[in-house]
Amino acid sequence: MITHDTIQANMNRIFSHAPAETEIGSLAYLQAVQRAFPEDGLSGLIEITPDPTTRIDILYADGAHLATYQQAGPAYTEFASADVRSLWPSGEADLRILRLPRPAVFAAHMLIEWHPPVQTVVLQSSALQRWIDELGKDRASGLVAIEWPEAEGVLPIINGVPLVAESIFTSSTETQVGSAAHRLIFNQAAHTITLALYKARPETATFQMLALRQSVQDLTRGILSRYTQLVGRGLTSALVSDLNHVMRHNAVQIQVVGELLNNTHIFHSLDDASAIYRLLFRALYEHTANVLGTGLAHTIITDTLSGLNLFNQNVMDQHSILSGVALR
Repeated sequence: MITHDTIQANMNRIFSHAPAETEIGSLAYLQAVQRAFPEDGLSGLIEITPDPTTRIDILYADGAHLATYQQAGPAYTEFASADVRSLWPSGEADLRILRLPRPAVFAAHMLIEWHPPVQTVVLQSSALQRWIDELGKDRASGLVAIEWPEAEGVLPIINGVPLVAESIFTSSTETQVGSAAHRLIFNQAAHTITLALYKARPETATFQMLALRQSVQDLTRGILSRYTQLVGRGLTSALVSDLNHVMRHNAVQIQVVGELLNNTHIFHSLDDASAIYRLLFRALYEHTANVLGTGLAHTIITDTLSGLNLFNQNVMDQHSILSGVALR
């Protein structure tokens, strides 16, 4: 029989089925592992269990320290540094080292910042879609963590809409992200599954990053679709090439593919994210204005923006993402 306590304990360990290195190591060993992340430009997390009631998670993105958290009981406390000497027990501790793709690190960060889950249920996998549909009716925002006996899935949701590009699937043999992960989540063999719903916390950096990323993706897709209707795919390809050049020049993991924005970059602050998104739309506007003229370029952007839902419009306005485009 699966008890609530068992479910809660399992869900607290992030990506418990993902490929990982496990060691019992000293503080010196931990510091050697930590040095490897920036030296090799790795993304992932280090999980430290100094005693049965305490866990420390250190997150890295592209070799840079992202955040450090200590969990004691249901609550997480954030530390500004990756230096955990003050938290280290005398002797050795259990270490679990996960090398993860950037989107999985971002999902792990959401799981921590939105912890604990507000609801945990056990049901058959055939009922998963109906359960997600109910969240859609409620226009819920949050993250659904799904656990099978040998795999896990993570599905972020904003205003009831599952974000396919942010989906994560992990097992002992693989970690998938995006549409591949989404397919695996909904095509697992029939089995009893555990679902944990983490309610989005609007005050957290991860939710604001997620909302901003999703809004930028929706606006970019809409503008590129309108532009393609006017000029054809050939000229749109030139625009896409220009945008990708700007993103590469600024060393961010954002790429336009067709009319879609593939964004796996992890920003270390909302200011950093906003600055890059402003640059993206400024480049988009300048290119389209050179081809269509400023009037029509403005019209495409303003019409597409007004076609977004009010939530996305407010997110774009809150962060002044179109400040580099003189919308009048």
